[in-house]
Amino acid sequence: MLDYYDKIFVKSSVIIPWGFAVSISLFYFNVGLLQGELPTYAHPDPKDSSIYIFYGPLILPLLVLWILTFLPYLIAFLILLANGKIKMFWKPTVLAVFGHIASYFIFNSPIFEWFID
Repeated sequence: MLDYYDKIFVKSSVIIPWGFAVSISLFYFNVGLLQGELPTYAHPDPKDSSIYIFYGPLILPLLVLWILTFLPYLIAFLILLANGKIKMFWKPTVLAVFGHIASYFIFNSPIFEWFID
């Protein structure tokens, strides 16, 4: 039986990486729609965009949370895997794993390079 903190951990392990990946991707493509072409490094500066005030306060905390929760999630995932309890959490585990993979690929992509500029 899961207690309250386990449920929060499982839900946040799904929401945080997907929130980061989706929000930064939406921001990138929205700026591309406004500019008529997809942004590249230093062109245009993301902080100068008129829609940064909507996306910036969402992307930056999710980025920090994703970085801080990646290692604890990895440890918890390995413990669940070793104990054979992964079957109990298969749906959130699959969503979280794909969310972390998507966030990692975005973290190492030109989208993130443009955003951090």
